[in-house]
Amino acid sequence: MQNLLIQRDKFGRFIKGIQPWNKGTIGICKSKKTSFKVGHKWPKHIEKKRIAHLYRCSPNFKSNKIAYLLGILKGDGFVNYSKKYNRYILGLASTNLKFCKSFSNTVESINLRPSICRLKKLLGVGKRRLYYVIANSQIFYKWYTKLSLNKLKKLLDTKEKKNLFIKGFYESEGSILKTKNKRYRISFANTDKNLLRMTDNLLKEIGFVFHLNGPYKTIGLGKKPHYELRISKQDQIKKFINIINPTIKNG
Repeated sequence: MQNLLIQRDKFGRFIKGIQPWNKGTIGICKSKKTSFKVGHKWPKHIEKKRIAHLYRCSPNFKSNKIAYLLGILKGDGFVNYSKKYNRYILGLASTNLKFCKSFSNTVESINLRPSICRLKKLLGVGKRRLYYVIANSQIFYKWYTKLSLNKLKKLLDTKEKKNLFIKGFYESEGSILKTKNKRYRISFANTDKNLLRMTDNLLKEIGFVFHLNGPYKTIGLGKKPHYELRISKQDQIKKFINIINPTIKNG
């Protein structure tokens, strides 16, 4: 099997013989960028700046804020490998710019370099624009793809981390609904029942009693059935909003 992970020499250049060493299509010439264009040799002072900046972009896995990031990635976020650009990407696509900025700020806080772009094409009901947040990190990709639910549960070992994970997951997969009788209901929806069970346990550990329901048929061809975590007690909902303090979907 070919090794799809990038390997570089001491100058940060791709090593020949390691696939796909020459697949990169976007070369960067500025000294503050962290990708290297094949075939270019830079002055020593430029190489020194580029390599130093590359090392500074190693993710800080000890930051508590990574729990919020993981909550989003388990919902609307994504971590994948782009064969076209030979890059390892973590990101988020959303019509809510405030949510995207919150995600971007968190990615930056763990020492990565995100960027936000907006699609020119108008999408969705009301012709809302879709925003993308993208960051590149092979180190994060390798770490995240090995992160099972059991490992994730162990990582969320403090109340702050649990709150931050639930905040990110709620902003991705949660919703707050106001009924006709002016009562509120909060729910999480996802096709992964085990993920919702873990989230339910985290909620219980910080003092919230949700109920797991489903499966429900998801609208759309080929869609998996989804499950929901729900709570309708008004005092618990008010407490949830105050403690979790979501950036969006807060009433």
